[in-house]
Amino acid sequence: MYISYLLGVLSPTGYCRPFDVAANGYSRGETVSVIYLQKAKNAKRIYAICPHIKLNSDGYKEEGITYPSSFMQSTLLTEFYNECGIPTSCLDYVEAHGTATKAGDP
Repeated sequence: MYISYLLGVLSPTGYCRPFDVAANGYSRGETVSVIYLQKAKNAKRIYAICPHIKLNSDGYKEEGITYPSSFMQSTLLTEFYNECGIPTSCLDYVEAHGTATKAGDP
């Protein structure tokens, strides 16, 4: 928590306002998530199919390693859809990541 304070990313009001012009930081929260991936031929049950997976890391930037890069995020998505061959017109669901910070949500 102290590191978050030093970075200036915690909301001073305690309210998280992702995608809002009044965003001034996030509120503390913790979670543990697990995704177990295996080949369909080995699975006892199939809940979902991931036809393609891709990730990136922006690396070092003058603003700091936690500062997002809109250019790199756009590049990642463009490469992803080109590689997997799924047209964006076929998307049924998109999950967004909102940080509620001025740096993360533009």
